[in-house]
Amino acid sequence: QDCNFDFEFIISNDNSPDKTDKIIQEIINTNPKAKSIKNIRQKVNLGMMPNFIFALNEAKGKYIALCEGDDFWIDSLKLQKQVDFLENNNDFVMCFHSVTVKSEIEGAKYLYPIPKNSVMTFIDILFKHYIPTCSLIFLSDALPKPLPEWLKNAKMGDIPIELLVAEKGRI
Repeated sequence: QDCNFDFEFIISNDNSPDKTDKIIQEIINTNPKAKSIKNIRQKVNLGMMPNFIFALNEAKGKYIALCEGDDFWIDSLKLQKQVDFLENNNDFVMCFHSVTVKSEIEGAKYLYPIPKNSVMTFIDILFKHYIPTCSLIFLSDALPKPLPEWLKNAKMGDIPIELLVAEKGRI
């Protein structure tokens, strides 16, 4: 990402038994922005949600953007554009954008619905999942501290986080 601000990139490897850790180390060793990468290898497998919560709690920045293991940001200015928007629109707690979904399964298609309005609220996203996880950026202060205990047992992390943040402002 090309940004006029510092950022931290948090990787929480949930004790993966494959070559994930080796790949991460190769990236850190060859990346000019390696100082911004925080790589944590869990000693035991925490599970999807506890590991997600762990990574969220590690974040120290003003904003949090999510980029999961099967996601890729193709716009090198993605973070800059979204941070600029949030910095200039203090009544917003998160923003997102459209995405291109590609599947390894031939013929599989998934399209996120396009919202009717460019500004949304908690109620809008409560009833329809508009927000592609990899497109989301939100104010870290909008997350409750500590995160609710029930989140550990959620089947997914993105929608509950979106709803928790959406309670604090516009989208």
